[in-house]
Amino acid sequence: MTRGKDILISILCMVCIGTTMRAQEFNGLRTDNYAGSYGMLLNPAMPITGKIPWDVNFVAFGVNEDNNYIKISDPVFKYVTTSDSILDVEYYNPTQIRGHGNVLLQLPSAFIKVDDYAFGMFTNARSAGYFLSDKEPGGVIGLNDLPLYTDLNMPAFNAGILVWSEIGLNAEMTLESNSLFSLHIGANIKYLMGLEALAFENNELFTFVKDTVNFTMTNFNTDFDYTRNLGSNLLYDPSNYALNGSGFGIDLGAYYVIHKKSKFKYSKKLDYTWKFGAALLDFGAIKFQSNSGSYHLEEDQLFSVATLVLDSIDDIDEFNRTGSKTLYDNVDASKDASKFAMYLPASFLLTVDKPLRNDFYVQAMIMRRIPRFSTNLIARSNVFGLTPRYERRKFGFFLPMQLYEDREFRIGTAVRWHFVTVGSDNLRTWFTPKEYSSIDFYVGVKLTPYWLVTQSKKKYLECLKN
Repeated sequence: MTRGKDILISILCMVCIGTTMRAQEFNGLRTDNYAGSYGMLLNPAMPITGKIPWDVNFVAFGVNEDNNYIKISDPVFKYVTTSDSILDVEYYNPTQIRGHGNVLLQLPSAFIKVDDYAFGMFTNARSAGYFLSDKEPGGVIGLNDLPLYTDLNMPAFNAGILVWSEIGLNAEMTLESNSLFSLHIGANIKYLMGLEALAFENNELFTFVKDTVNFTMTNFNTDFDYTRNLGSNLLYDPSNYALNGSGFGIDLGAYYVIHKKSKFKYSKKLDYTWKFGAALLDFGAIKFQSNSGSYHLEEDQLFSVATLVLDSIDDIDEFNRTGSKTLYDNVDASKDASKFAMYLPASFLLTVDKPLRNDFYVQAMIMRRIPRFSTNLIARSNVFGLTPRYERRKFGFFLPMQLYEDREFRIGTAVRWHFVTVGSDNLRTWFTPKEYSSIDFYVGVKLTPYWLVTQSKKKYLECLKN
C-alpha cells in the first residue's frame, strides 16, 4: 500500500481497501420459495414456508466490495493476496465516508420438513467490515496530495472488521395453519469461532497540518481493539487461520402468511396471497482472548510527528506501537487489556412477498442495522430492497433493486437453473469496473428436490369443518 502521510488516513485505507465489502444480502440466493437452506440465513423461518420438503447445499459463495472514498482503476481482484500490493488508487471527495460489507462462504448446509416442523443445520465462514465517518471529512483526500501548510480536519469516525466461522442449528414450527392464514416461527442458534477482528474509534475531530518534514496535530483521542494477526492478508500466512476467540449468536424469525380464499377450514398446502416476514439477525458476540488487545491513545495538546515515522506504518500493529512511542515514549503504554468482545452485524429485517400472475412474484425488504450500543458492533448497511422475480421449480430469474444506505440505487440480476444459482446485486460493478471500485457476485450449488413439486397446482385432501 502507498505509505500513509497521516496516521488516521493509514487506518482508513487499511479498512477501506484491505477488507471492506458492501453488505448486501445476496437476494438472488435467498428470496424465492425454493431458497431452502439459503433462505434460513435471511429469515430462519423461511424454509418451512417454501415449496420444497428438503434440500442440501454443497457450497455457496458471495462477496461484495464498495466504498464511496477510494477508487481502484485496475481490477480489484488483483489485490486479494495482500493489502500492501495496492499501488495506484484515486479518491472521491464525499461529504461523508461510508463503506459496508460482507463475504459469505456457506459450506455444507441442509434442512428438512416434518409435518408442522422443520430442522436444519449450516456451516459458514464469514467476514464483515464497515467504516462510517462524521460529515464533512475535509482532511481525507489522496495520500500523496495533502497540501502543505494547510489546516485539514480529520472527522470522528468508527470502523470495524470481523472474520469468523460459525456452526448453526435451525429449528422451525408452524403455530397455526388454516384456510385463512398460517403463522410460522424459526430460530438459528450459532456457535461462533473468531479469527480476526478490529474495532477502531476516532472519538473527536482533530486538525492537522503538513509541512516539509512533519505532521502537526491539535489533539488525538482514539480507542481500538484488535487481534495481532489482522495485519497480514497473505493467504499462505498460518496466523490468519488462528482461532482467537469464541462466542454464541442467534437469529429469530417469523412469517405471517395470508392464504388464498378457500371454503375449507383446515389445510396444509394452500397458496398464498401475501407473505409478511420479520427477523432479528446476527444478534451475538465473540470474545477474543488470544492474540488480542484493547488500546487507547490520547493527547489533548499540540504535537508533531515526523513524516518519515508515519511512512513506516504498514498495519494496525505498527500504528499502535508508533502512536504509543510518540505520545507516551513507551511502545506498550497504550494497552489497557488483553481481551475484548466484538459484536456481529446485527439488524432488523422486514419483508413483504406478493404473488403476481403467471409465476411472477415481487418481494419488498427493509434491512435496518441495530442502533449502536457498543463501539465494537459491526454496523450493517441500511437497505430498502425490491426484488421482482419469476420462479418455477427448475428455473428462477431475479431482478434485485436496492437503495443502499438510503442514498444510492443499485440494480442486479440473478438466475437459478436446476441446482445452480449465479447472480449479482449490483450490475454496475461489471459494466463500469474502471469507474467503480466494487465487487458484487454470488454463486450457489445445492441439491433441490424439485421433482417432488409438481408444476401444476396440486389438489390436496382437506377436511371439511364439522
